[in-house]
Amino acid sequence: MRRCSSALTKPYLNPELNHQLPISTLRKTPKPKYISKMTASADSTLSNAMARCIRRTIGALSSAASEHGVVKEDTTLQEAFHEAGRTLPLIQQALEESPAEPQGVTQKTLESLRECYSKADICKTIFLAVADAQPEKRQEAYKEAVQKRSKGRTVEELAIGIATDVCGLSEILAIQKHIEGLRDAIDRLSKMEPSLPKAKTDGVFNHYGSGDQLNAPGGTVNKSTGSGPQFPGAAFHGSVSFGSPSPQNPPSEHPKEPFTPSQR
Repeated sequence: MRRCSSALTKPYLNPELNHQLPISTLRKTPKPKYISKMTASADSTLSNAMARCIRRTIGALSSAASEHGVVKEDTTLQEAFHEAGRTLPLIQQALEESPAEPQGVTQKTLESLRECYSKADICKTIFLAVADAQPEKRQEAYKEAVQKRSKGRTVEELAIGIATDVCGLSEILAIQKHIEGLRDAIDRLSKMEPSLPKAKTDGVFNHYGSGDQLNAPGGTVNKSTGSGPQFPGAAFHGSVSFGSPSPQNPPSEHPKEPFTPSQR
């Protein structure tokens, strides 16, 4: 019969605690390897998704800039329209210099880049619609595309949004050297006359909560808060009394002439 090694069975005497500890308490449980592997796998998945989204955004920006090139000499389109078209290649160049496998990617940064791609894709669609239209109908085609494709956002607003998104991701994308140029482009676009006039309200109003809602764009509001009669727009000449006489204000003995409200 084999004897167990005394090194394994001999208790450990802790001089500070002055009592014996079982040898099993001294053994450390190693961290499961699969946990670190899962973390690395998740990071790799996000990094790959980010890289794919960068490529798609670059492609959309390139196509949009190409379509703008077709109409870049058209003076019937506003300067802000053309400045937006010239800004897209700057953003494209910044993204092209980002690493093939970005590090430190989170779900939040991935969602930000996806928003960036969405704006770039809308830009591509709008520039394509303008480029495909007849020269005399380009402005009309642009207005229609903005209303249908981007919920009223002009190409300069989209370009500002894309550049802002990319600046926010500059650390992850390692493109800090492009920040100054992109911010200058944002500043230029922000100060320019809009490529389309702001749409006026169509008379639709929403009211939430309690209280009155008074809607009269360019008009006059007549509000009655009591129980008596209301004479909007009327002018009275002479003495006028409403309701029943009171002891403090007895009726006059002189006959009163009937009043007729006169409109202004």
